Amino acid sequence: NTNMSHDELPHSDDPMIIFRVRKSEWFIIGPMIFVGLGALLLVTMLLLVTPAQSISPLFQVGVYVIIMFGFVVAGLIVYLDWVNTEYILTSSTIEKITGFVTKNKTYMSLHDLSRVESRIGIMGRMFNFGTVVVESETSESPLFLNGTSDPNKIVDLIRSARTNVAGSDK
Repeated sequence: NTNMSHDELPHSDDPMIIFRVRKSEWFIIGPMIFVGLGALLLVTMLLLVTPAQSISPLFQVGVYVIIMFGFVVAGLIVYLDWVNTEYILTSSTIEKITGFVTKNKTYMSLHDLSRVESRIGIMGRMFNFGTVVVESETSESPLFLNGTSDPNKIVDLIRSARTNVAGSDK
């Protein structure tokens, strides 16, 4: 079953690429909604608890403006990370490409894979995203594919590609 979700970019012109995927939109939207609502609730509670005479209306507006500016900056940083992160599974490697100003590429050979697993938290279960962790026999640190849609499907694709690599070695 190879149904591609809307965040996957199939490349039929290159038979070597099995899938190319970006982070899930819910990896950004879900947490931002909860954090934003929590911050607004906290500020509203603080302003309601404090007597109205001791806080000027200009100060109250200023607090909201600072909070909203903080969310805009945080949202921009998260958005740029989301737009500029890509994961590619080819018939021989897993690649992680990141970076806004400069591009950083991390490769891991399918020949050297020792373990592949998915990690899905509470938010991930709600919005169907998670992290795929890929470990190699030759690398000290694992490769983390953060915020991918349907991480269990990606784990299955990686394992299938690894099986195909192992089968072609014989």
